[in-house]
Amino acid sequence: WESMFHYIILLPSGILLMFLSIMPIIFSALTAFTNYTKTNMPPTHLVDWVGLDNFLYLFSMGSETGAGNQWFTTFWNVFVWTIIFAVISTTAPFFLGLFQAVILNNKRVVGKKMWRSILILPWAMPQLITLLVFKNLLNGQFGPVAQMLIDIGLTDYKIPFLSDPFIAKITIIMVNLWLGFPMFMVMIQGVLANIDTGLYEAARIDGANNAQVFTKIILPLSKPILVYTALQAFISPWMDFIMAKMIMGDNYDKYTVAIGLWY
Repeated sequence: WESMFHYIILLPSGILLMFLSIMPIIFSALTAFTNYTKTNMPPTHLVDWVGLDNFLYLFSMGSETGAGNQWFTTFWNVFVWTIIFAVISTTAPFFLGLFQAVILNNKRVVGKKMWRSILILPWAMPQLITLLVFKNLLNGQFGPVAQMLIDIGLTDYKIPFLSDPFIAKITIIMVNLWLGFPMFMVMIQGVLANIDTGLYEAARIDGANNAQVFTKIILPLSKPILVYTALQAFISPWMDFIMAKMIMGDNYDKYTVAIGLWY
């Protein structure tokens, strides 16, 4: 029992991980090899295995030219949008958080605690509540944002933030940016606060400008935490398909199924 103590302690969390994370992923992957139709649902048929037929039909564009082209075109559009969303939602919050952290670390900034408290609000508030608020704010028909743009004269019609395919994608990226950057800002600012200010003063005496201080002092000393935050920035967007579903509502299935492709 003493030699197996660590396994015994990890067993409950391992069981939960199996049922809550691993099994759903396996189940989602196996559904790609089935023929999911209304006639094959229980209790008549539990599952109808078709092997690689779905993939062969998709990439060979099927026996019916029209239907095959439609499937392949839909897959390609979703795949391209997935790559675009992954790249932008990974890099944009990270670099915006780095930018904000460097600005707040500057000694000429007045009221650092106040600005830090304001900028950390998107991370401090529950995302469930935040996304529901954004869904109402960006409603194309009754949302206050669309009406405000008309009132101030920027547009003559209500912008369909959540119904137009292209605008909806831009909206999701911007909301993801707003929700994602505070965490990276706080983590990077913690590293910057531990850098000896004497290094900055020595660099200034040697004639270094702001860009040289950033590239020669801040980046090398912050490299460990920057690598960690960059990896976290890459992993977290794959879980944000829930955000897209909550913001888009019924239009999610038409325009923003990109993240679901990963699963």
